[in-house]
Amino acid sequence: MAKKLFVEINGETKSITEWAIISGVNAKTIHSRYDNGVRGEDLIRKVDNRGSSPILKVNIDGTEYTMTELSVMYDIDKSLLYARYKRGKRGKDLIKPVNEFDSSYKGFVHELWHGKWVFTGK
Repeated sequence: MAKKLFVEINGETKSITEWAIISGVNAKTIHSRYDNGVRGEDLIRKVDNRGSSPILKVNIDGTEYTMTELSVMYDIDKSLLYARYKRGKRGKDLIKPVNEFDSSYKGFVHELWHGKWVFTGK
């Protein structure tokens, strides 16, 4: 049987399971943090990851746009815009029709019946 691990936080010593119940943080998370050298209140600190990613904005002709805005304005699927961005395309290259891309473009793109360009390959 595994030995129970007791940790001290703010002068109180409790088992990891007890701290998990009190804090609402998963016991495995607390144990992993402890194994990685985290001590004190940081062991039971809740982290909210929802919405933590910054909104990606791109500059086209001096104006910043989100991928969603570009998708709506140019009727281009967001997944295609993100794929182009990931391959290093910036500015007007993000919104160019596919036949205007240089030979470095690798991937398969086709036009769906509703007119949106969709990325279908790597």
